Amino acid sequence: MTKLKLFFSALMLLTAGSIFAQITTSSLSAKVNDGTSAVIDADVTLTHLPTNAVYRTTTDKQGRFSFENLNAGGPYELEIKSKDTKDYSNAQFI
Repeated sequence: MTKLKLFFSALMLLTAGSIFAQITTSSLSAKVNDGTSAVIDADVTLTHLPTNAVYRTTTDKQGRFSFENLNAGGPYELEIKSKDTKDYSNAQFI
């Protein structure tokens, strides 16, 4: 009986570290264009509405942007602002 208790105690200690180490995140990547060409150097803002966490980046030479390590789940608000095109805002998406 003592060996069995020792075994389960050791098993609990080994698995406890992996249980607490699991973090769920997500990512988003996209390309911005105006219908004919890429939108370069646009300011992109992503807001996680439940926590008001704000993520910012700019589009590259191909109009691409990406966000990593985002809070999983939503909703999010996406805003894209550029001096060359009309601003874009999507109030809520998941």
